Amino acid sequence: MSFPIFINELSYNPNIIIEDEAAQIANLLLEVLRIIRQTRRDVVVHSECTLSATEVGAGKTLIEIFRGDKFKEEWRLIRGLENRSPFDSSKLYENTDYVYGTRIAKGLGLAQSINTVAVSLNSEPWKVQYIELAKSKIIENTEGEVEVSTSNVSVRHISCKEHVETHRQWCSKYSENILSGDEIWELRANIFPNLRFLSRTENQIRSLLIGTQALKEVKLRLFELNESFSNWDPTSGDLPKFQSNVTPEHSTRKKLCWFTNSAGENKLFDWHARFTPGCGRIHFLMEYDTSCAIIGHVGEKL
Repeated sequence: MSFPIFINELSYNPNIIIEDEAAQIANLLLEVLRIIRQTRRDVVVHSECTLSATEVGAGKTLIEIFRGDKFKEEWRLIRGLENRSPFDSSKLYENTDYVYGTRIAKGLGLAQSINTVAVSLNSEPWKVQYIELAKSKIIENTEGEVEVSTSNVSVRHISCKEHVETHRQWCSKYSENILSGDEIWELRANIFPNLRFLSRTENQIRSLLIGTQALKEVKLRLFELNESFSNWDPTSGDLPKFQSNVTPEHSTRKKLCWFTNSAGENKLFDWHARFTPGCGRIHFLMEYDTSCAIIGHVGEKL
């Protein structure tokens, strides 16, 4: 399971020109991330650039602020938090804009869209626990005409340790906040960056009903698979370190595990995780070129 959070790129303040002040802001950012990690060891930080290259003020990045042997602990934290798979905003932002004031807000918008937390550098106007955004989306109305739907939305937000305390309980139960199969499908590109899904799985996932054991189990297994593949090095010759009972299909049943991929090719999806109730299976193919898994079946035993 992983807990994705997003850095608010708008919180960089170009008016901070004193290096000591920039260092203070950098230290506070790491303190916030350290406390979040104490609540969620599986936290992954997403940003427009690598975390180490994040600008904090006075023209300095984190890598420049924390340079030298005396910052070994800070570097261990940064390296442990940096995302291995950058978020894919192209899918999430199709026909949708999130705006703070007059500026497009990518990190804040992504956090709101997948119902997670945004983190900012601790400067004005970011010293608040929630951020209000204007959301606009191009839609087709009931008459088939294109129009723009607008609404105000709120984002859970952290820029100091007090804010972490406000949101701590919510963060600890993050996966429980995804309530439906529809949400899993719509958010899949960002909550499962190391998984791909065949189109045949859409109806299988969307059909998972709110509050059911099947939804809870499938969600847990997908989070586990995503984490396993995030740490997988195909060149090592080893399999991913799976967190549940994952095996290939028995030789006599492999013929049931062939599915057509997005390129129109017939591929064998014989590796599978299990879920209850019943004999639930999540079949997947390990893609060595991209270090990810392609999900081919979510449902009863084939």
